[in-house]
Amino acid sequence: MLKPKSPQAGTVIAGGAYELGPAGSNFEPPITLSIKYNTALIPEGVSEKDVFIATWDEDKQAWIPVDSTVDMEKDIVSTKVSHFSIYTVLVPSYKVAPKQEPTPAPAPTPTTTLAPTLAPAPAPLPLAAPKPASFIVSGLTVDPGQVIVGEKTMVTITVANTGGSSGSYTVILKVNNVEEARKEVSLEADKSEIVNFTITRDRAGIFAIDVNGKTGQFTVVIPQPVTPAPVAALPIETPTNWGHIGGIIAAGVIVVGSLAYFFVWRRRGKPKQSSA
Repeated sequence: MLKPKSPQAGTVIAGGAYELGPAGSNFEPPITLSIKYNTALIPEGVSEKDVFIATWDEDKQAWIPVDSTVDMEKDIVSTKVSHFSIYTVLVPSYKVAPKQEPTPAPAPTPTTTLAPTLAPAPAPLPLAAPKPASFIVSGLTVDPGQVIVGEKTMVTITVANTGGSSGSYTVILKVNNVEEARKEVSLEADKSEIVNFTITRDRAGIFAIDVNGKTGQFTVVIPQPVTPAPVAALPIETPTNWGHIGGIIAAGVIVVGSLAYFFVWRRRGKPKQSSA
C-alpha cells in the first residue's frame, strides 16, 4: 500500500492507495478491483453512496474517477479494470445535492412582467479533512554497546506521529536481520513515545540491530578468568636446639668445678714452712 497522493479540491482520501503492476499492462476481459474504505474518513453529511474509486493519471497529475459500486454493509467499493495503475478511494468533502430535473417555466403572457431572478447564495467552502497519521522513528540507542554473555543490553528508539490524525504504528526489532520482537504504538497527532527492547545473548559475537530501518550493533564477549594474586612465602624459623645449649652449659659447669677443686686441693697439700 502506497502513501496516497493529494486529492483534487472538493474530495478527500477515504482509503489506502494501491499500485498494481507491472504498470501499463492491459488485459481482457476486465477484472474486478475491490478496495475497503474507512467510514471514519467520510466527512459529516456525506453519504457512503458517494464513495468512488479513482486512478492516478501521471500526465495530468490528477485522480480520474472510474465507475464504481459501493457495498455499504461491507464498506467496500468495487470497479472493473483492464490495466494496471495506481488506485485509491475518494469521496466528496461536502454533501452533494441530488440532481433535479429542471421544471419548465410557464409561458409568459403578454401582460405578465417577469420578476428579476436572484443569484443563488454561494455554496460554503468545504472543510479541509485532517491529514492522516504519519509516523517517523529516530534516536536509536544501544546501551551498553558491549556486554558479557548472559548480560542485558537495552535498545531504545523514539516514535513520533507527524500527521494530523491519531493512529497506530508497529515497531519491529530485528537482530542479524531476524525479527526479535515487536510493539504496537498508538499516538495522537503531534505526539511521540519512547519504545524500549531488552536483549540478551548466550554466545559471544557482534550482533546487528535494525528497528524499522534504523541500525546499530552491540558486542557480546566471554568473561576473562580471574588470576589469583601471588602469596608471599613466610620466613622459616629455625627451632632452638635446647639440648645443644644445655650440653654447652653443662660442660662449662664441669670445667669451672674442676678448676675450683684443683686450686683447693693444691692449697691443702702444700707443706707449711717452720719459723727460724
